[in-house]
Amino acid sequence: VITGLAVLALSAGPSAACDPEEMIKELRAQCADTVKTAVQLIEPLQADLSDGERSAVEARLKQAGSLCNDDKYSDGYAVTVKLARFLGHVEARKGVAPAL
Repeated sequence: VITGLAVLALSAGPSAACDPEEMIKELRAQCADTVKTAVQLIEPLQADLSDGERSAVEARLKQAGSLCNDDKYSDGYAVTVKLARFLGHVEARKGVAPAL
């Protein structure tokens, strides 16, 4: 019985969690979801941004997306976090109370 289970386990092949391509796809998807969330946070504040700020935000969003696609996930997350911090400053400037 033990030999049969060992043969079955070894013949099953690697799981999806051990598949490097699947792991990379999942990391890219998570990074892209983070950027999409930042876009959703930015939308209500677009009117409160100056033209320069709007251009900078758009450039940073493109940068974050590019970093995610280039498999530089931590860099993509870092750019997204900086955007979120900036948006907090915009909300404070506007007088919006944070909601947790």
